[in-house]
Amino acid sequence: MALSRAENEPRKRIRLLAASPFLEGHSRTEVTNRLKVARGSVNTWVANYLAYGLKGLNTKKNKGRDSWITSRSKHPKQSPEAQMAFKKLPVGNDPSHTRPLTTRSS
Repeated sequence: MALSRAENEPRKRIRLLAASPFLEGHSRTEVTNRLKVARGSVNTWVANYLAYGLKGLNTKKNKGRDSWITSRSKHPKQSPEAQMAFKKLPVGNDPSHTRPLTTRSS
């Protein structure tokens, strides 16, 4: 309980609050009802704590690729002028960036 008060990260704090009463003898269902979280989450947190200790409750890096906005808007080898010109290119379905409609001949 004292560790949870000292923890600055809210997600880790709730994990600590889940592991502490379980170690004191409360059931996972009681912990779930007390903290108003899913039982599956409590099961995962307790299992991670039992397997890895406090390190098992650390927040992991989110999965997924980096944002396309940062990779598109900045390139380390481009000059600032080239980056600004690139940002001004038309993108998406903006009606102000329409092109004349071309027709196919049959």
